[in-house]
Amino acid sequence: MAGAQPGVHALQLKRVSVPESLRTGDKFIKWDDTDLLDVSLIKDTRNGRFAKTPKEAKLRELLDVGTLEGKLEDRTLTVVSGADMVNITYLNFTAFSEEVAKEWAEELFSLASNLLAQNMSRESCLEKMYTRLMLQLTAEGGIPVKKWVKTANVKQIHLNMSVQMLSYSVFQYLPGAKIRPYLTVEQMTDFLNNRQRDPRLNEILYPPLKAEQVQGLVEKYEPDTMLSRRGQISVEGFSRYLSGEENSIIPPEKLDQSEDMTLPLSHYFINSSHNTYLTAGQLAGNSSVEMYRQVLLSGCRCIELDCWKGRTADEEPFITHGFTMTSEISFKEVIEAIAESAFKTSPFPVILSFENHVDSPKQQAKMAEYCRSIFGDALLTDPLEKYPVSEKQISTLSLSLSLSLTHTHTHTHTHTHTHKSVSLELLKESPVEFVEYNKLQLSRIYPKGTRVDSSNYMPQVFWNAGCQLVALNFQTIDLPMQLNLGIFEYNGKCGYRLKPEFMRRTDKQFDPFTQNTVDGIVAHTLSVKIISGQFLSDKRIGVYVEVEMFGLPVDTKRKAFKTKTSQCNAVNPVWDEDPVVFKRVVLPTLALLRIAVYEDNGKFIGHRIIPVCAIRPGYHYISLRNEKNQTLTVPSIFIYTEVKDYVPDTFADVIEALSNPILYVSLMEQRANQLAALTQEEGAQEADGEEVSEFNSSITAGLTNTVIHSSSVCAEDALFTPGSHDNTCVCVCVCVCVCVSEGDAQTVDELKQLKAYLREQKRQYKELKELMRKHNKKTSELINEHASKQKQLRSDFLRRRSRCEKLSELKEQQQQQLLALRQEQFYSEKYLKREHVKLVITPCVSR
Repeated sequence: MAGAQPGVHALQLKRVSVPESLRTGDKFIKWDDTDLLDVSLIKDTRNGRFAKTPKEAKLRELLDVGTLEGKLEDRTLTVVSGADMVNITYLNFTAFSEEVAKEWAEELFSLASNLLAQNMSRESCLEKMYTRLMLQLTAEGGIPVKKWVKTANVKQIHLNMSVQMLSYSVFQYLPGAKIRPYLTVEQMTDFLNNRQRDPRLNEILYPPLKAEQVQGLVEKYEPDTMLSRRGQISVEGFSRYLSGEENSIIPPEKLDQSEDMTLPLSHYFINSSHNTYLTAGQLAGNSSVEMYRQVLLSGCRCIELDCWKGRTADEEPFITHGFTMTSEISFKEVIEAIAESAFKTSPFPVILSFENHVDSPKQQAKMAEYCRSIFGDALLTDPLEKYPVSEKQISTLSLSLSLSLTHTHTHTHTHTHTHKSVSLELLKESPVEFVEYNKLQLSRIYPKGTRVDSSNYMPQVFWNAGCQLVALNFQTIDLPMQLNLGIFEYNGKCGYRLKPEFMRRTDKQFDPFTQNTVDGIVAHTLSVKIISGQFLSDKRIGVYVEVEMFGLPVDTKRKAFKTKTSQCNAVNPVWDEDPVVFKRVVLPTLALLRIAVYEDNGKFIGHRIIPVCAIRPGYHYISLRNEKNQTLTVPSIFIYTEVKDYVPDTFADVIEALSNPILYVSLMEQRANQLAALTQEEGAQEADGEEVSEFNSSITAGLTNTVIHSSSVCAEDALFTPGSHDNTCVCVCVCVCVCVSEGDAQTVDELKQLKAYLREQKRQYKELKELMRKHNKKTSELINEHASKQKQLRSDFLRRRSRCEKLSELKEQQQQQLLALRQEQFYSEKYLKREHVKLVITPCVSR
């Protein structure tokens, strides 16, 4: 792929697999079933000292009865869930042994944090909805018939909509698909390699699919085994493939950790939080220790601690937003929460941004002691002896390398904090210098103090300048925060994204306000066509889709496209409109595509944010997500995308000829036939008289306008004959030598009667005629040669296509003959059995 790293990434993502111990179940103290918990809503699982045990003594005694092994907190499993980072709920389970509680805590968290599960396919979403219904039993333990029928109808409706939509939007482009309601392996292979394959991929590193591989897909998705054995896939099977995991809009390697993680911190965009402890506005509201856990679990790698001097007798420092009405939380509890949650979802360094207002040496010493004792070896207190650390050492040394207060590179130790307004002014005045500064130094940008409602600024502005720590208010899920969640969802969700190469190399300069292509970066052309929607809302309302792009100023297109509003149809709206084309995306590695769906009154339904450099071309279902970046189970849209390298308009014809040679050859043949009609020999003979008359008139005009001197005069007159094929120009030079005598000057008519003049005129006319004859002959030969080659190429192509059609007809004929033979056999057996029955019954009757 253009701009991609060399080599093929070895996928390390683990598929969703439930351990056998969780399948069979273990013994827990039982409560009555009340509700279902979606695993995707699980934020964390805790066991041991961080589990939430009951505070009431009577309840603790009840949980300790019987032959239970271990302490209560070690047998307790706390499941933390919630729709966002602020509104959190806790479910507590008590096991009969410590090992069972520990295993369930680890396995549940592994399932909840699985990246493939968080990016499940359309088919998996429908299966998930079906499973949820099957688990919702009635009071008698039965399945609600009403809900069962409703869900069954939904699945059938989805299949019918898919078949109708595919017949309309996809099958019409496939040769032969209109005639037969299925695709052969050859047609499927052609579709996958020409429609679904990224044209930017290297064919050596990423070879096109072969028929054997496509046959495996057919066997996987085709429900009719007879068709799959014959190498055919029906519309239903084709629809299942389009909604399956192999056809996701994002390739799995983009979700996996695939970027170089051995470079200095200044070479990465780092997921950062501002005033991490707040759960609401900046002036009032609660501060929460839990926010540190939730922010770290979401992938954030830079958090902020506003430390203030303790006023109580024990002089314990606390964290709050100074001089406001926000609540206070214990500094020690925050450090414990960070130590417990820092590396659950990412093994890479966490940066603590201390805003220290503690002026007491005693309390400062207490803060330092808490950090040393609680973090232990995880706290980096001295520069590393060896840099960089290899990726193999990260898993074993993450505790000793992870919490860094300074940059570890010897020349890039400065860490600058500026609020948004100051940084924006610096960016406008010195954009190139600001980018150069961020190549070696860490810049942390935070919201302006006037954002008391905890709203966020657009982080894309500062990503364009290479700022690493663009801190946002995680408690507010607005559009800027949605973009932040979207960009850090990739590269293993580790909280680090590698900056483009020209933002890291000191020998290259970059202007974020550039209007031209960037040296070393291939610009992209992106086309997005919104085809249809599925179950966007259960209301009888109209819906519409907006498409927009965020990136460099030259790439940003806010609300670039908006579909028409469907007429009271949110179940299966279809939009037959032209695609939106982003002609030139200068920096695709920093560009984000956002597709959002709204009700006709402007209410948000769902969206999806996708990096442009990760988009797969072709037909895809996109499962929508809510504003908190959580997958909506049912709503989705069906789109067609084209992604290719940008080609300027001046080279568009050349690229078109290379990409579609058959069309180019047919066009050349058409032009050759048109030229042949203009370059026939008969037409050339008829034009000879006109050529001679033009020749004579030109000579006459040249002689008439000649001033005769006592020396020789050379008059040149060029006769241009436009060629029919190559615009060849024939130039004839006439040299007239006139000797001036002392007598009277001769007139032009008298000069024309001279034998020398007539002889020269005749000779030149013969030369001109011979030259034109040779030219016409060569032109005809060249046209005939090209026509024969084109005819041969076309006949070869038609022969191969005819052979394929004959083979298909032969297969169809064989199938019909086999069917007729089977029918004949069936009726013969039926007739013979009837005769046998008659023979048996007749003797019995006679008796």
